[in-house]
Amino acid sequence: MVTQNGTTDITKIPSPRKRKPRVSQSSTAVQLNTGLSIWRGQMNEEYLSELKPWSRAVKVYQEMQDDVVIGSLFEAIKTPLLASPFEVIAASDDEADIMAKAFVEENLFKMPDLEWTSHVEEMLEFMDMGFAISEKVVEKGTDGMMYLTALIPIGQESLETWGDIDEFGRVKSFNQRDKNGKILSAPMDKLLHFTFRGRKRNPQGRGILRSLYRPWFFKKNLETIEAIGAERDVGNAPVVTLKEGVKYTQTDLDNLASALEGFRMDEAVYVILPGGATLEAYGGGNKVYNVREMIRDWQHLIRQRFFADFISLGSEAVGTQALADEMTTFFGLALRSIQEKMLSVWNRQLIPWIFEVNNLHPAEYPRLEWLRPHDMNLQSLAQAYN
Repeated sequence: MVTQNGTTDITKIPSPRKRKPRVSQSSTAVQLNTGLSIWRGQMNEEYLSELKPWSRAVKVYQEMQDDVVIGSLFEAIKTPLLASPFEVIAASDDEADIMAKAFVEENLFKMPDLEWTSHVEEMLEFMDMGFAISEKVVEKGTDGMMYLTALIPIGQESLETWGDIDEFGRVKSFNQRDKNGKILSAPMDKLLHFTFRGRKRNPQGRGILRSLYRPWFFKKNLETIEAIGAERDVGNAPVVTLKEGVKYTQTDLDNLASALEGFRMDEAVYVILPGGATLEAYGGGNKVYNVREMIRDWQHLIRQRFFADFISLGSEAVGTQALADEMTTFFGLALRSIQEKMLSVWNRQLIPWIFEVNNLHPAEYPRLEWLRPHDMNLQSLAQAYN
């Protein structure tokens, strides 16, 4: 049963003759499914009506990407990743494996129609939206071999439906609607498919922007309230008291309502009141809440989503060196998790595919590696962002 090199030869294990097999034939087949809620190719996992269907959600996410705080968060994540170099690791020191490594390097880093770093930057958006798609394109070289010529990024907003799901919970195709309204389709083995937190093998994943929707929504509305309050500068809403016993015409009331709607502190601030009416600020001109402080609280929550609260260290008198060290550790681990996720896609969906289209079948494929981001001075980085 045990070979000379210490491994077990499973073919030599005797079969029990007197005992009935514990594993029935039916138990080896897939009998359940992932429970993913999908209807006619469209995901139905979202519970917020504001983010349904996907065509509406993606527009909200695009608006969120333009938010200054969220933009700084993603820059803090993506900048050190994009600055970290890649290398291809050969399976062994054998000449054939060294040649296979060179072949992969030729394909990845010398594509005529795309820079590798541009591809990485496009695919990093799977963190934002939850997924990213890229189409693999090859062409024949002068030596007769098929070489990778481009990895075309596919916009998430073009998603129309997903294809059928196989017994293992994997979608079979991606269907998009182009700018002319035509439906295009491609099988998943023709694509690179990155997903972020894809629970139940959800091909759309669950991006960071989805988890930031609530704090972003409140921060956005508080910023609007703050801007309106600064423009009006009367504490809260202006209130007019009409004198009892005085008859006001409808024209008087309409003019008064129009004047109050446009009331603000500028070079032409005034309100003409009908006789007997008085104007004052609700609450006596004092702010009931510190809106700016509330906005800062939501900003902190947004940064904490990816352990990136160090961005505020350069502008606010908070935080200690010990806290900065802790944030460095967690932030570094979070960055590495992103690298591992993307490397898994490239090493499973891209490198073997390059050999297969050339009908090459090495015993072991070369491996793409992504060096860890260098240690960062968080204090300097935070000051730079601020």
